[in-house]
Formats: sequence, structure tokens, C-alpha cells
Amino acid sequence: MNPEINNIPEVKKDKINKTTIFSIIVLLLIIAATICAYLFYTKATVANKDQTQMSTEKITAIVEKVNKIIDLPKGETPVLVIISDLSKLTDNPFFVKAKVGDEVLIYTLAKKAFIYDPKANFIVEASSLSLNK
Repeated sequence: MNPEINNIPEVKKDKINKTTIFSIIVLLLIIAATICAYLFYTKATVANKDQTQMSTEKITAIVEKVNKIIDLPKGETPVLVIISDLSKLTDNPFFVKAKVGDEVLIYTLAKKAFIYDPKANFIVEASSLSLNK
């Protein structure tokens, strides 16, 4: 045998060094985080659109019910507020007869407000608004 052949260094397989492994892991984490953020964003956007549509449909349904009782202003979509805490409204005489669960329709252009009791299907109070600007 030829002694030179035995002295040839063995060819070592290329090893992936720690920096390359770390870089790949970081890249995968960034991609995963980006995908998660995108999915959460699109889900939140769809939920927001659904809630807006539901709110519009609810306001329309309430306006239709109340309009059978009293003639509401036309050409304006009211702001709907559902009374949940009367303690903050005790100083305002408009809310004297109101109770938790009543719905307030506020027409800013027509400067009118109505308190509607959905359980009794009754207008509790109607008033003109004085809007401070």
C-alpha cells in the first residue's frame, strides 16, 4: 500500500453551525408571528363589520317599532343608547321615568330624543334637545 493514501485527511460532512440554526429558527418565528397577526387582524375586521351591521339592523328594527307609536324624524339615523346605569342620570329630568334596559333614540339633526321601553312597547319620554357645541 501506498503510505500517502493513508495520510489523506478524511472528508468531513458539512455541519450546519449554530448561527445558521438560530437564524432559521428566528426566521420561522417571525413568519409564524406575521401569519398570526394577519389572521387576528382579519378576524377582528370581520367581527367589527358584523357588529356594525348588527347595530344598524337593530337600530332600524327599533326605529320601525317606535315609528308605529310616534312619528319620528325622517332622513336621519338616530344614535341608540341603552340605559344600563341610572345613577349617572339622576340629575337630568329627562330620565326621571327611565329604567335600566330602556332605549334612547337621539336625533342630533332634528334635535329630538325619545326614551323607549321595549318591554312595554311604550314611549317613556320625548323631548327637544339643546346641544352644546
